[in-house]
Amino acid sequence: MKYLVKLNLASIILALPVFAAIELIGNALRISRITGWEYGKVERTVTLINIAGFLLTGFLIVYVTRRILGNRRIAMITSLLWFAYFSLFVYLFAALFPMTVHEDEPTPVTGLIFIGILILHFLYLAIVQACSIFLTVREDE
Repeated sequence: MKYLVKLNLASIILALPVFAAIELIGNALRISRITGWEYGKVERTVTLINIAGFLLTGFLIVYVTRRILGNRRIAMITSLLWFAYFSLFVYLFAALFPMTVHEDEPTPVTGLIFIGILILHFLYLAIVQACSIFLTVREDE
């Protein structure tokens, strides 16, 4: 039971970076309107934050896998569980902060970009986590 809680906690932690990245991209127009910054400045800032977040996510995956989950092979299930928490976060964010200004809505192609980001996050998570688990298991043997 204790490990199940750790597994869900790890899935929540691994869903947060991709949730933040997608919400920043989807709400760039809203951020520009609220802060008063030019859209180009917001776009550059969001891009830099997402690049830094992508690089830090690799370290986060290894940390979560080693510290919280203990390098068990069952930890690979978080490669799938994070999506449920991501969906919950998106739903809650949309319910708490609805689009009230029509001009703030992202373009339709943004949805395709989000699908690509989700697929890449899944692959990145699975590959880094597999390397972390299986390389550590080999060292122990």
